[in-house]
Amino acid sequence: MVSDNLRQMYQEIILDLSEENNARISPEEFSKKSQNSAYIISKQFNPSCGDRISLAIKFQNKAESQNKAELQNKTKSQNKAELQNNFDNKNYFVEDFFWTGIGCNISMASANFIGDWIFEKNLIEIKKTYELFLKLMNSRGQKLSLEEMDKLNDLSSFIGVAKFPARIKCALLAWEAVRDIYSKI
Repeated sequence: MVSDNLRQMYQEIILDLSEENNARISPEEFSKKSQNSAYIISKQFNPSCGDRISLAIKFQNKAESQNKAELQNKTKSQNKAELQNNFDNKNYFVEDFFWTGIGCNISMASANFIGDWIFEKNLIEIKKTYELFLKLMNSRGQKLSLEEMDKLNDLSSFIGVAKFPARIKCALLAWEAVRDIYSKI
């Protein structure tokens, strides 16, 4: 059971995260910047509350000896084909990430967490964190192990959200966009 003081601290973390703008840009900037073929895009909508999130991720293979200019000149299909061939490779890292969206504090806090956290993470780290966060949301407010909670860092503050099934979708919206990007690779 989560104490009242801990619950209040978690609520404050979510509120603080919702007010940040980690990699958040305007819809107009998103539209313009996402035209670059190196980005993989996902747009998600929660019909139960109207929250909308659009994410863009650009991956880089750090094992390659190519310079940054050569990577930027690759077409989207070349970039996507390369990622498909090396999906489990720990060498693919998030080089760039941005998002835009409208919604409640919970969905905005979750997207802001991703915006702050995702840079320089590899595909495997991102997938493991998504799966652990999904496990937390499916726990219906029951704590995970201390090790798992530590791995989640500020995401562990969403434990209270997990008690409310209608709000779980809000917390997972940006993460579902990230998961959708996996499916496009």
